[in-house]
Amino acid sequence: LLDQIMDRNKAITDDYFAICSIAPELRKIATLEEFKWARMCVCSRNFGLQIDGHRTSALVPHADMLNHYRPRETKWTFDDEKQAFIITTLQEIKAGSQVYDSYGQKCNHRFLLNYGFAVEENTEIDGFCPNEVPIELSIDPNDPIFIEKSDFWMRGEGSTLSRDSITNSSDNVSALAAAVAAAGAARSHTADATAMVESFITSAAMDKRALSHLEDQRKIKRQNDVHVKRVRVCISNNENTRVLFSMLRVLTCNAVELRVISASATPNFCDASCPGYISRALLGISGTHFVGQLSSQHPVLYRTCRDVRHPLNIRNEKASMQLLLNVIGGALNSYPTTLSQDNFDLSDEINFPKFSNRRHAKIQVRGEKEVLHHFAHWARTALEVISVIEKDIAIARGEYQEEDIKMHNGFDSIINTMEKEEDLENGGVHHTIIRYCADVLGAIRRDELKNIRRSRTISGNQINTASSTTI
Repeated sequence: LLDQIMDRNKAITDDYFAICSIAPELRKIATLEEFKWARMCVCSRNFGLQIDGHRTSALVPHADMLNHYRPRETKWTFDDEKQAFIITTLQEIKAGSQVYDSYGQKCNHRFLLNYGFAVEENTEIDGFCPNEVPIELSIDPNDPIFIEKSDFWMRGEGSTLSRDSITNSSDNVSALAAAVAAAGAARSHTADATAMVESFITSAAMDKRALSHLEDQRKIKRQNDVHVKRVRVCISNNENTRVLFSMLRVLTCNAVELRVISASATPNFCDASCPGYISRALLGISGTHFVGQLSSQHPVLYRTCRDVRHPLNIRNEKASMQLLLNVIGGALNSYPTTLSQDNFDLSDEINFPKFSNRRHAKIQVRGEKEVLHHFAHWARTALEVISVIEKDIAIARGEYQEEDIKMHNGFDSIINTMEKEEDLENGGVHHTIIRYCADVLGAIRRDELKNIRRSRTISGNQINTASSTTI
């Protein structure tokens, strides 16, 4: 959030001086601080509208004073026939009651950054919480295949338009118009919150010299973190969660697995020469037996580090969950307070009074920690289930005595227990974690057990053939 605040400050400052270089009279109309104030008023208050078939933005006095509430109680639009901005209630509102607007389903960091407040219970009717936290991942510089892994890790980055390439262009005066349009679109009920990239929280005390110093520090950090990738996740098995898991699999893959996922060509899946285990790999149930075969002869299936959406094998998935747990631990340790301390602080309305900046900042940070704790629980649960799967596999191979087998609670028993406890308020496992363990890890387990049965069948056939030959 602090980085984003600095980004906003720098972008708005660059726009001011870019406009002044073309229209010097702006300096007589407004100082930099006055320009920031006006810019933020527009960005945080304008409505994205469609007027006479054209998408545009507008300031609507009084309507912009409605407070946020979810689920929404009103909707708004522009009526072309009446040539008027119309707010319509979606339910009965008693006389004298406050009329609310909905600023959309957003993470608290968006609310705080763009509007200056955070929602204490930012949860939808269906229980979904849109609060997010950024997780940073990078390649271990001591990785024995660092160079090879870096090539795949950074694949496709050259064609991506970076934020720096936009904000560092001092002559890009059109950024002002783009900012207003983006902010207006983001206020729409159907718009993605990420569209609101140009609404700013700023400090009047942060002058151009301070901004320049901070930017120099950030340039040094970017140079040192050239391989760092950031993904924002929430408590959901959504697209960003799948990207996170994909990157973890790449970071923990060994040389053989890296060759599998980074081959440039792709076999024709309709061709009879394409082995069946490639199809199984696409379904996320490829075992270690197939990884070894696939790497040397056949190209693979992934374009970038974001595309490894299915587990490679049980070893890699276990290493990925361990890495996730380590990354989450490091992120939690970077905060000066714990989640339990934040909850305690928010119960203190004297030191953290309602509607104060201090309380809103605490609410936003608490939301980040709740997401981090969710993924830490995910990783720990996955590692426990993987340990059970490893023992199931060892039993199938005949590596355990009969008495040890009787004491073992297998995979099915563990999953059944988790599903029964899913709805418990205390100690229950979140449904996204259960589905991952049951479906993703369960698929790996089934494939490994199939491999064992297949190997036994092949061995049995070889023995039978040898016996027939001897006779």
